[in-house]
Amino acid sequence: MAEHNDLVVTIPTLAANSIQKNPQVAVLQPPFEIPRMRLKMVWSPLLQHDPGHGWMRKLIKSVSEEIAG
Repeated sequence: MAEHNDLVVTIPTLAANSIQKNPQVAVLQPPFEIPRMRLKMVWSPLLQHDPGHGWMRKLIKSVSEEIAG
């Protein structure tokens, strides 16, 4: 969205690294320190035991761990 609308956004380093070769995007360091944050998944208790939802949560966790190294 920022690419096509001349916007400024703050995104995680891994996401910025994946788009830095795009000539329409300038990836710059912020002029101030941004503290690390911990990402968490949250879902409705009604979906806690849903097999499809459980599969999706496991997939998201697995891919996230793979990307993070």
